[in-house]
Amino acid sequence: MSTFERMIRGSDSSEAWLNATTAVLSMPQHHGYHLVVSIDNAATSEPRAQRLVDQLAKRVGVKYDVESIANTIFPQGLVRGSDSFADVTKRFLSIYPMLRKFPGNARGTYFGRMVALPATPEPINQIQIIIDRLKGRLKKKTPYQIDMIGGDIKAYDAASDKNVQMAFPCLSFCAVQRDEDKVHLSAHYRNHYMIERAYGNYLGLGRLLKYVADQAGLVAGTLTVISGHAEIDRSPKLVHKTLHALSKLRA
Repeated sequence: MSTFERMIRGSDSSEAWLNATTAVLSMPQHHGYHLVVSIDNAATSEPRAQRLVDQLAKRVGVKYDVESIANTIFPQGLVRGSDSFADVTKRFLSIYPMLRKFPGNARGTYFGRMVALPATPEPINQIQIIIDRLKGRLKKKTPYQIDMIGGDIKAYDAASDKNVQMAFPCLSFCAVQRDEDKVHLSAHYRNHYMIERAYGNYLGLGRLLKYVADQAGLVAGTLTVISGHAEIDRSPKLVHKTLHALSKLRA
């Protein structure tokens, strides 16, 4: 079994994707297990790097660009036009039935499950609970994990997803920790397509982390993404060329 021997680090989502994809490309058959990526400022993306990855995605037949993938986790446009997270949630849920009619969305979206996790007697807004609890513990100095719904922000629903193998949701859950005045987030994926999904996922999770921290009056800390399996899901030759171009940008 090919497992990654070290943690991959990045100063932002662009560098993290570059370093992580380089590591996956170097593995036998361009895939491996237990990829761990740590990102300092995951809500930040270098525009030129993002354009290069979008160009690669289009060339190899990926349907969605980086921003589209990021928005499945954190809809930036809705947030910019909203006064509070309650308003964000209300606006999102008003269009959620329409979003679920799009191909691939029949069982929901990641953000949809975060703000309306199926439950009895009514769906659970997991992000609002996190923000409320962080606000209530601003003066507490000891680190803690938010204890909600098993300690996680769940994307995976055992009842409806038990027979799903390599489709939505690849993201199983997120966990949030308070570290004095910082908030850290870890995300656990069953599988990660490095070309189709990873960059947008890093960026979307980074934006989610920053928003939650801002709402609680805290500082966004580190995003850590754990991928049980990661793979180069499109042409390795074209991926190698893009990685070379990205390396020159960051030199």
